[in-house]
Amino acid sequence: MAGFRQEDVELHYEMGEELGSGQFAIVRKCKEKSTAIEYAAKFIKKRRLSSSRRGVSREEIEREVNILREIQHSNIITLHDIYENKTDVILILELVSGGELFDFLAEKESLTEEEATQFLKQILDGVQYLHSKRIAHFDLKPENIMLLDKNVPNPRIKLIDFGIAHQIKAGNEFKNIFGTPEFWSVAVSGRDQARDPDQHLRGQLRLRRGVFQQHQRAGQRLHTPPVSQGSKVRRF
Repeated sequence: MAGFRQEDVELHYEMGEELGSGQFAIVRKCKEKSTAIEYAAKFIKKRRLSSSRRGVSREEIEREVNILREIQHSNIITLHDIYENKTDVILILELVSGGELFDFLAEKESLTEEEATQFLKQILDGVQYLHSKRIAHFDLKPENIMLLDKNVPNPRIKLIDFGIAHQIKAGNEFKNIFGTPEFWSVAVSGRDQARDPDQHLRGQLRLRRGVFQQHQRAGQRLHTPPVSQGSKVRRF
C-alpha cells in the first residue's frame, strides 16, 4: 500500500497497554522512541483472501487512511504515521486519553450552561468541517465522541473512529447503509437514506442542548427518559 512504512513498528515505537479492541482491530498505547511522545497504535487485521470475511479489505483500509490524511481539525483525531506488516496495517494516531464525553458528564453530574454549550459547539464544529470536505462519518455515537484530556478546565472534544467513513462525490446520492443500528436515524432505519447521513446526530444534539440548559441551571443530574424496547433510535 503506497505510503505505508514496510518495517517493524516496534523499531520506532514502544508498545504499551491495550486501550480497546473491535472485531478486526486492537488499539494499544505506544511511545515514540525518538521523541518520547505517546500515541495510540491501531492494529487493523488485513483480509488475506478477497473471498474471506475475516479481516478488513485493502479498499476499506485505504479509504480510512485517505480520509484521516485529509483531516486537520482541532476536534478530530489526527493521524501521525502508518506501518504495515504481513498481517496488519498499524495506524499511529493522536492519543485521546480523556475517555468518553458522556462518561465525563455522568461523573461530573452537572454543567453550567456555558460548559454544555461549548461541548456541543465543538462536536458540531467537527461535523461541519467533515461535511465541508464531503466526508460522512456514518458512526457518530457516544463511544466515538471523546475528550483529549478530562483533567483540564476546558476539555477538548475529539471525534474518533473513521473505519466506515466515506467521502462522497458531489452530485452522487449514497444509498448504502452503514453504522450502528441503535443510532440510525428514522430515515435510515426505514431504508430512506438522507442526503446528509449525520443529520440525525445534530438533531439529537440540538435537542440535548435544550435539556442541558434546562437542567444545568439548577445543577441537577442530567436525566435521560426511558426508551421502549422496540425503539430503533437510542437516545443519548
